[in-house]
Amino acid sequence: MKTLEIKKLAEKSFTNENLDIKKIKKITPLLGRKQLKVYIKFLKKLENIRTVWVFTPINNIEKEIIDKLKSMFPRKRIEYITDSSLIAGLRIIDNDMVYELNLKDSLDGLITYLKRSYD
Repeated sequence: MKTLEIKKLAEKSFTNENLDIKKIKKITPLLGRKQLKVYIKFLKKLENIRTVWVFTPINNIEKEIIDKLKSMFPRKRIEYITDSSLIAGLRIIDNDMVYELNLKDSLDGLITYLKRSYD
């Protein structure tokens, strides 16, 4: 089986933007070791494309923020992860794009701007 065919199988393994376990269980016994590795690689890549990770410093997220994120990333699954190292902000990872929205970065940017303006 060629790589393109395995990629198509990986794409067909999704139902309603979510992985379908029944389909995966039907496909995996039919693949050899190398084909299975390629299949898993494509599954991970497709899952990464379909998922947005949101890192927050607290467990409770306001409904307004959740609604805003859903409107910003329609048709994507949003995973919320608690990260206590963030200071009053969010880190959003969408595929390969990382958006940092936190107090520390804002203060660092302000300090850099002030230093440049007084030099």
